[in-house]
Amino acid sequence: MRCRCRWWVLWVLGLWVGVAAGQGTSGRTWVFFTDKGGWEQAGAESWLQQVRQRLSKRAWQRRLRRAPESLRPDQLWQDLPVWPAYLQALRRAGVRVHRVSRWLNAASVSGTPAQLQAIARLPFVKRMAPVRRWRVPEDRLEKLADPAGLRKHATGQLDYGFATFQMNFHRIPQVHEAGLSGQGVVVGVFDTGFNLDHPALAPLQDQVLGEFDFIQNDSITHDQPGDQPGQDAHGTLVLSVLAGFDPGKLVGVAFSARFVLAKTEDIAHERHVEEDNWARAAEWADSLGVDLVSTSLGYSQFDAGEGDYTYADMDGQTTIVTRAANFLADRGVLVVSAAGNEGNRPWHFITAPGDGRWVLTVGAVDTSNRVTPFSSRGPTADGRTKPDVVALGARVYAAVSRTGKYGLFQGTSLSTPITAGICALVLQQNPSLTLSQWLDLMRASGDNQPPLGPDNDRGWGRVDAVRAVELARSLVEVPKKLEVAAAAPNPFYPRVGPTFLRLRLPEAGPVTVQIYNALGQRVRTLTFSGLAGGELLNSVPWDGLDDRGRPLPSGLYVYRFITPVGRADGKVLLIR
Repeated sequence: MRCRCRWWVLWVLGLWVGVAAGQGTSGRTWVFFTDKGGWEQAGAESWLQQVRQRLSKRAWQRRLRRAPESLRPDQLWQDLPVWPAYLQALRRAGVRVHRVSRWLNAASVSGTPAQLQAIARLPFVKRMAPVRRWRVPEDRLEKLADPAGLRKHATGQLDYGFATFQMNFHRIPQVHEAGLSGQGVVVGVFDTGFNLDHPALAPLQDQVLGEFDFIQNDSITHDQPGDQPGQDAHGTLVLSVLAGFDPGKLVGVAFSARFVLAKTEDIAHERHVEEDNWARAAEWADSLGVDLVSTSLGYSQFDAGEGDYTYADMDGQTTIVTRAANFLADRGVLVVSAAGNEGNRPWHFITAPGDGRWVLTVGAVDTSNRVTPFSSRGPTADGRTKPDVVALGARVYAAVSRTGKYGLFQGTSLSTPITAGICALVLQQNPSLTLSQWLDLMRASGDNQPPLGPDNDRGWGRVDAVRAVELARSLVEVPKKLEVAAAAPNPFYPRVGPTFLRLRLPEAGPVTVQIYNALGQRVRTLTFSGLAGGELLNSVPWDGLDDRGRPLPSGLYVYRFITPVGRADGKVLLIR
């Protein structure tokens, strides 16, 4: 059976190499590996230690808070690096390794047909597939005029300039007046590049936590030698809508957020880009602790010979970028994705990663709240409603990188940063939201609710910032009694780090934690003079030691919270 499978890989590879030689492809090939090599022998404790060392403090805290299940062994396995010996073997075969993805357990490479066929025979190679490219959407620049009264009816103290209409369209100024502008939220933006010298983006320079060019492998995300002229144009206009701050001309939705900027899309090569950059950027952004990712580029059809995805592939689990978006969701990160501009083209349907089950997919409406002809439609191939919501995608005011000025644009590329910005305002209002709560309340804020909606043109409807924030606030309930949340990580490995025993209190006060072994013997007592009350989730660390500072053996332990308002128990598994 093993031999037959290997010949099947070679046969498929031979067909693809032949097509590539005749028609031209991206020039890169995915090599997927069978396992994680020697890492698998180390065990879950070592896995957890590796993952914790790679993640920033913020990323670790986000996982504990929003995705504690990501610390299970099966999820930790995905976070392990590709086994170095496998990569060395690829290089010895003569190919160039471009990108390495721990989540996909794969590497993208380029080489001759003979080299690729030699790689396919390696015992640890599971399968191979071409790296796809896709079109960067053309966002149409309209003539700047003011027939719709774009500057009229400004509210509050901020002067939004020509962005006033798009802000009022989603009731964003009222949320700004309430003191919400994205502070404390980290947003990843994956696009073509970013001109932070533009007047709308210059104030953001101190709010950028990290930036990386996945095309030229450096930290320069604006245009640089080797880039196609205008490389950073699309990303600049997207970021300006999301977070620009040039009062009197343009103010974005979440101008106080912090940002991680990934330059993933190469506009050269007939305006096509490569999917392996997006997948690698997802892992990088996760490690820096992003809360959400905004991506305005979708993947569906490709040039002749590049191996189109089909509508059947829009099933939420097939394309590389959708799989990467799923991995982000598993780790507590919300991906906000453009539905695509294919509505009046033969493709018609949403594009990846907008087909993802846990992706908030955004369609476009015009200034009259009608779905634009170009906005891609649903459903997904497996029958789920898409898009999830819609936002203004016509006559959106945004920054023009080349001139340092502004213009009006259309496309779901503009709807997406508006929605991502509102998501940031919502998370600032309620940082304890789970991913499912976050998605549900964004949908519930729309104007296309049951019984008439949702549908596959506008999903749950136009996002309303005021309504979304009100829903987030309603979920912030002060507990009426002591509430215990699951310990995280659980199980835990003391040599890697402590577990956190978590609880909510109706009011601030002293807390005693008693820890018992399987025989019912009390082995540790922890005392805290005053933990916070209200909606805040308190986290109490336990290092796996007893009262004398001695390491306790592996086993199941019961912990008991003793507070002025009552007692409550939980369980945690310690492994040495």
